[in-house]
Amino acid sequence: MVAFDDQTVVDAAGDDDLAVNATLDDGAGADSDTRYVVNLHERDNGTPGAFVGTTEVVTGEVTGQPLVLEDTNGDSVSINETGTYIAMIHIVDDDTTEETLEAPGAFPVLQHTSTDGVVSGGVTDAGTVSVVTLTLNEQATASSTLTDENVTEPGVVVEDVSADTDSAILLVAPGDENPVIVGIEQRSAEELDGTDVVVPVENTTGFPGVHEAVLVPQDNLSSEYEPGDIASTETGSEILTGDAAIVSQGTVEFDEQEYVNNTSTVTVSTTDLAPTDQYVVVVHETAKDGSVGDPIGSSANLTGTQTNADIPVDEINATDEYVAMLHFPAADGAYSGAIPNADATAGFVNGSVADVTTVTILTPAESDLETLDVDGQGANGTIVAGDNESVAVNVTNRGEEVSDFEVTLDIEGQESVNQTSAAVGLNETDTVTFENVTGDLAAGEYNVTVSTADDELTGNLTVQTPADPALADLEIAGQGDSAEIVAGDDEPVAVNVTNDGEEVSDFDVTLDVEGAANVTRTSEELGLDETDTVTFEGATTDLEAGEYNVSVTTGDANVSGDLTVLTAAESEFSALDIAEQNDSAEIVAGDDESVTANVTNVGDETGAVTVELLVDEEVTDTVRVTDLSSAETETVTFASATGDLAAGDYDVTVRTADDTTTGHLSVLTPAESDLTNLDIAGQSDSAELIEGDNESVAVDVTNLGEEVSDFEVTLDIEGEDNQIKTTDELGLDHTDSIVFENATGDLAAGNYNVTVSTADDEVDGNLTVYTPVEDGQSELSDLDIAGQSDSATIVHGDDETISANVTNNGTADGAVAVELATDDGDTVLGEQIVEVASDETVPVAFENATGDLAAGEYTVTVSTADDELTGHLTVQTPAEANLTDLDIAGQSDSATIVHGDDEPVAVNVTNLGEEVSTFDVTLTVGDHTETITTGELGLDHTETVTFESATGDLDAGEYDVDVSTADGASVTGHLTVQTPA
Repeated sequence: MVAFDDQTVVDAAGDDDLAVNATLDDGAGADSDTRYVVNLHERDNGTPGAFVGTTEVVTGEVTGQPLVLEDTNGDSVSINETGTYIAMIHIVDDDTTEETLEAPGAFPVLQHTSTDGVVSGGVTDAGTVSVVTLTLNEQATASSTLTDENVTEPGVVVEDVSADTDSAILLVAPGDENPVIVGIEQRSAEELDGTDVVVPVENTTGFPGVHEAVLVPQDNLSSEYEPGDIASTETGSEILTGDAAIVSQGTVEFDEQEYVNNTSTVTVSTTDLAPTDQYVVVVHETAKDGSVGDPIGSSANLTGTQTNADIPVDEINATDEYVAMLHFPAADGAYSGAIPNADATAGFVNGSVADVTTVTILTPAESDLETLDVDGQGANGTIVAGDNESVAVNVTNRGEEVSDFEVTLDIEGQESVNQTSAAVGLNETDTVTFENVTGDLAAGEYNVTVSTADDELTGNLTVQTPADPALADLEIAGQGDSAEIVAGDDEPVAVNVTNDGEEVSDFDVTLDVEGAANVTRTSEELGLDETDTVTFEGATTDLEAGEYNVSVTTGDANVSGDLTVLTAAESEFSALDIAEQNDSAEIVAGDDESVTANVTNVGDETGAVTVELLVDEEVTDTVRVTDLSSAETETVTFASATGDLAAGDYDVTVRTADDTTTGHLSVLTPAESDLTNLDIAGQSDSAELIEGDNESVAVDVTNLGEEVSDFEVTLDIEGEDNQIKTTDELGLDHTDSIVFENATGDLAAGNYNVTVSTADDEVDGNLTVYTPVEDGQSELSDLDIAGQSDSATIVHGDDETISANVTNNGTADGAVAVELATDDGDTVLGEQIVEVASDETVPVAFENATGDLAAGEYTVTVSTADDELTGHLTVQTPAEANLTDLDIAGQSDSATIVHGDDEPVAVNVTNLGEEVSTFDVTLTVGDHTETITTGELGLDHTETVTFESATGDLDAGEYDVDVSTADGASVTGHLTVQTPA
């Protein structure tokens, strides 16, 4: 028998830490002298596994026999993890005198028997070896922002905690018999399987510094402890195991910071580590997943609290996140691993005692100049000499670095002016204005440059000479600078104002007529050398008879003239005459006629009269009559009064201040010829003749003007004497036909341009004259009508060709005139001239010759001057279908059948035309459509077309029955299909 009880060890089991009970008797209850050992094996799925130890050789019964832990090679082993082990009796051979001669674990197994025989596995017992462990390593508990935006909560990680009972892990500040509990964490035995346990802590007495972590079974705690409590002596006596280490408090504050272009130094705001004497701050990159990356720089060894510590680093030239982390110093002067950092809930956290921040690398400040503005006019400005204006520019920072910029204004030939912008950030803009910088500039062109160290804008400034008015061309009453009018005349005074300065400006112009109130008018805005005429209307209305000085002034400019105002006579009109046609006249546009009237002084005193001519109420001319005695009459003439009038009707008025007389004038559009419809030898504007043919040339002449006129018309045939004829007198849109008879008889063979013209128009044509064949030498043959030789039958509307052959039997080449006619020449269907060489035969074809012939019988003649061929043409009426005698189911054109009856529909088809033809006949009943073609039918021939089985598929209902042909013939009937009884 062997008994291996459950046993507990601290940290690990070695030699003599484990014991076993065993008995080997002789079967009668007495101890056996047989020597044996008890081997210890790992348990492997319920069966003995690897050999891990043995007792010394024993006999009989042993109690609490220690186990030596070794492997099969005799090397010591330890058990440092809780597990189940099997104790097994092995027999030492009787012949063995020294057990050490056998390899450990090599003795044979004592077999175990039962009623079933030998049992596999021998004499064994299993038990649990519980290993109680706990490790406390040096660490820190402080802020870390790598895994969370918030800093970590203080905690201590106790590592590799194992126990076989529900236990409490206490963190205490050692030194006193009854230490202060800094933190406590309770776990079940199932949870204490070599795991790490996080113990939350509070900053109580003795923290930071050396601390001890102890393991106490929960059932052995003398009270329910909380942080800050004092551990009792009873609790202290129940400690299973413990470990001590320094627990530090560390601080790292790594604030966001900015640098321009790059940096080889970063600043850590605050660092501290207590109670450790020395530490190192290491700056790391961050990996893509946010974890700590490679180091890029470190501080020297630091102690205590440090503020704004500059840490040298590898050059940083791009914005990124970086980590400042506390490390232990190293003996070689560098640094060792990062100081572990524990969180109250998460345990050891990524990054140790660390803080993460963004190091921003800014692009350097760079100025961008925009919107140069010269006097509010943009980049190009114009001012007047003496104007003291400003220049402004927008300065935008295109870099991330916040900065101000020095801006320089340079106006060509002037001293530069500097001004500093406001400090601006990325894409922020400040407007820099240089006030009052143009006052000393003389007239001229200036380059304006605004610049910074990075940019430059250029504009242009034009400084103009001031506006300077000049006056010229004084016009008093339209008579220059010296005028004579009649008292009461409402005449203007006008003057030209010219700007001799570059500045664009208007000008106030003042009229001063001696003894009358001044009047001021304003000119248009004028540029350099531009002129405006300023007119003072009604300037003379109120002036009495006398002599006046007239002065016009603007600025320093002045012009003056003289005005004589005559005493007015009392006037009366008579004998108005327009174009020598009394007071109602008709002229043609362009006629420049005169208007006259008699004016009489009906007053008692000698005086002057101003007489005006008005056409449709617009004054067109003025005449003054002076020294007109009482009762004296004078004829006033307005010469060339109508030359500019367009066609139309006008009122013509002659008036003075006392009297008015009005007549009427009609201005007609001039006669204008329009030539149309040139016809040469009846062949339109292009003709062919045989030499000797004496034909006419005709043209239509239309008058497009209102003036009634005849027109001289000239015929010009190239190389011949002109012929002239005169049309009838023609009114508006009237037409006369001019015919030049016998105009071609003397023309030799050749080509001729034919021109008919008037003074206004011209039309052109062409005439070809051919040399004829010798007399009696033309011969016709092979008459063919519609491709049917000299006797043909066609249908009305067929446009067929009629042809023949022409032979020149003479000895010289020549042309033959061939005519096509019907009915002995009564109707000419066409004429052609054919050129034929000597002894040659050529075809002549009259295409599309029959299309206009009505149905009937025709004699067709093709002839020349020497010969004639005659044939016959029958023109038939076209085939035309006529449908009659519609019969539906044998019941005429209205029938009644029962659904399912398959009855016929029949119709008679008669040809009403002379053309023999077939006809497609279509039956439509409801959705049923069927077509049958007749045989060929002559005039008045009839065929009955029967549609068999036309009704079998029809549903019950009412139907229209329609039978039709393609040429429009149709008959309609009605069919009733009843439901069966």
